[in-house]
Amino acid sequence: MSTAVKDAYQAVGSTITQNNGIPGQALHHLHVHVIPRFDGDAFQMPDPRVSEAPREVRLARAFLLRRVLAS
Repeated sequence: MSTAVKDAYQAVGSTITQNNGIPGQALHHLHVHVIPRFDGDAFQMPDPRVSEAPREVRLARAFLLRRVLAS
């Protein structure tokens, strides 16, 4: 998945994090983030309650990723 994310978004690499058993979760589960990284991006994990990407942006990103995964 990290290679697909890198290829889909022309990233230079990725950061991979996982969540499991977070206090306050209604349903405990394993949850993995694969985050594309770019030179000089000054990455910080976003808070989706504050900065969730608009639906159209998420759909466009999903399309790019599906296209790479299908190839």
